[in-house]
Amino acid sequence: MLPAHLWSTDQTQLDFTALVFLVLHGLGLPNVIFLIVLGILNWLLLLGFVWLVNRVAVATAQLAALAEDIMGRPNVNRAQTTATGSRGRDC
Repeated sequence: MLPAHLWSTDQTQLDFTALVFLVLHGLGLPNVIFLIVLGILNWLLLLGFVWLVNRVAVATAQLAALAEDIMGRPNVNRAQTTATGSRGRDC
């Protein structure tokens, strides 16, 4: 099994936080500024992740619709879902 520092996301987060701290501390800024900057960066990263997931979902849906048009027939799973009201199974 791989050592924890090679696969753990906690270490990456610590490295990022430490880098931000060292840069801001090197500029002589107080710890309150560090906390504010870190909070802003975390929110930006969260919003960027949400944006990325949204883009992937839209692109996947568009690709599925395009494939459906190319094939010239509806998606079997979608047709079963609308007909039965479930995931294609008669439960």
